[in-house]
Amino acid sequence: MASCTEASMNWHHSRFRVTQNLESYQLLWLDQNMTETQENLVIQKKLRGVINQLKVFNKMKNCEGHLLNLSSAADEKVVLIIADQFSREFLALIHDLKQLCAIYVYGTTLECIDEWRRQFSKIRGVFYDSEEMINRIKKDQYLREKVHEKSIGISIYNLNHNEGLEQRNAMFMHFQLFLEIILNMKPTPEKTKKELLDFLRVMYRDNDEQLRVINEFDRNYSMDRAVWWYTKYTLFYSFLNKALRNHDFDILTAFRFFIRDLFKQLSDEHQKYLGTLTKPIIQVYRGQAISEEELKLIKDNVGEYISMNSFLSTTTRRDIGELFAESSTTGIGSVKRILFEFHIDSHMTNSKPFADIRHLSHFAEEDEVLICLGTIFRIKDMNFNDQQNLWIAKLELCSSDDFALKEIFEHEKTLMQPTPSLLHLGKLLGNMGSYEKQKTLIQQILNESEDALEKENCYLLLGQSARFLKDYDMALENNFKCLELQEKAGVDDVYIGQTYITIAEVHFLKLEFDLSLDYAKKSLILVPEDHLLRANTYRLMGKTHSKKAEYELSLDCCKKALEVQQKTMPKDDKDVGLTYYWMAVAYENMNSYSMALECFKESLRISRKTLPPTHENIRIFEEHVKRMEAKANIN
Repeated sequence: MASCTEASMNWHHSRFRVTQNLESYQLLWLDQNMTETQENLVIQKKLRGVINQLKVFNKMKNCEGHLLNLSSAADEKVVLIIADQFSREFLALIHDLKQLCAIYVYGTTLECIDEWRRQFSKIRGVFYDSEEMINRIKKDQYLREKVHEKSIGISIYNLNHNEGLEQRNAMFMHFQLFLEIILNMKPTPEKTKKELLDFLRVMYRDNDEQLRVINEFDRNYSMDRAVWWYTKYTLFYSFLNKALRNHDFDILTAFRFFIRDLFKQLSDEHQKYLGTLTKPIIQVYRGQAISEEELKLIKDNVGEYISMNSFLSTTTRRDIGELFAESSTTGIGSVKRILFEFHIDSHMTNSKPFADIRHLSHFAEEDEVLICLGTIFRIKDMNFNDQQNLWIAKLELCSSDDFALKEIFEHEKTLMQPTPSLLHLGKLLGNMGSYEKQKTLIQQILNESEDALEKENCYLLLGQSARFLKDYDMALENNFKCLELQEKAGVDDVYIGQTYITIAEVHFLKLEFDLSLDYAKKSLILVPEDHLLRANTYRLMGKTHSKKAEYELSLDCCKKALEVQQKTMPKDDKDVGLTYYWMAVAYENMNSYSMALECFKESLRISRKTLPPTHENIRIFEEHVKRMEAKANIN
């Protein structure tokens, strides 16, 4: 077992930042008279036992700035302790920030405090005694975490086609692909678990209670106790669910051993559970609090697909589900109560596992069915029960074969053969436009790899991330390292052709168009007819001819690219969208504005469907469509 000192020496090798808050809450203490007395240090240590992430401020401006910087964090909640020296104006300024969930006033002598409490609803208490304040924060925090940690992120897939929905659809698909990689890759080396635990020991170095949990996990965790640890609701449960809600792939990659073990244990139990069922249909329930935004999302998508971004704890007893829903909003602000009714056909094929886990759970007395994360349901109905003051959502299990992105999903899965790996995750991050994260992950794989083929792929992906980060010289350096390894190993011509095309891409970006065409032609010589790489090569040649104002040659190359793509990939693949874009550019420069507009629209439609909402291509294509609509109308 690593000591905290050893962990401190090793944490910097991790992909994490030591300042990173893996919890959902942080505690701020604002007091202009704060000094590092022994008494205050003792109070701070006790407070960290409740909320580990504690930040102390003695200037209002700094505290305000920190709060405002958090305003865009999707899953970051703040509890504030404030001394009485600060004005009502400051409270009025920060009170309605979404991330601020509770305020505790400490050491006050204000006569007008009752008026403050009436005006500012987030004030939970006024305290003169530190122990009394700590106990109240601890009690309230238990309720807050009970609600927040049992909340689940949701992903929606909607068959309609508008901008917001298509971007959600892309996020839905990327999360499903991420799970496909994590759940099917080879077992994780023990050092990955050690890296995570070392980081946690540094993060909790001043928190004795959490250090005990980390050390216990280190000593006692094993694959056959994954469900037990998950249901124990420790920091591991909290971190994992926060990362799942936020699609934080850095954290989820570090937790991949835990996710895989949970999936494996649940899959084993699933087969046993099916053998105990006397009816093909089972009904399970989950009661919880839900945000108004999530509630609206479900209401607006009745009839569509929903994926729960967490392992779902459910019960076969409706009354228990209703009880959880009722208790989930006690003492909590603007959240709604909801009861999910899950209708599960046990004969459904190609769906993720579910099983009764009471014999494996930390709380063995609970009647609990655990459903695997990423399971896809259809929203059958959503209504409000006035008598119970409760929303009821009825969901029906779907096969993974049912949802409409299956063609693209299956195509992406074929690219992960024979076995998904972290390299495939790196490629996925690149497809999502997360090039810094891609670079960090692939560099770590390269540093640890002793396999020549893996190193080739690392250099290729590092070249990709450098290219998109506009470090073209570094991109070429990595591409040529890949090419050198390939030539030494005598790999198949197709792989060398792939490297040639990536080198050609970089020369194109450096405006070295003749060099770009030279390497693209080398790629065509090596790659067979109707191979997917030929489509990429023809499209690049089309781009290059376009930059040289050779628009007829450009259009001819792009049409050849599209012809290959229509034979080898789904019609809505993101690369098809890029081909339409360059066809549009050629048509525009040949004064065929209606054809240009049609192709720009097609590139935008596909990109909205297959790329995350933050991807820069979506913004670029939107601007071109608006511009071409105006141009086409004029002409």
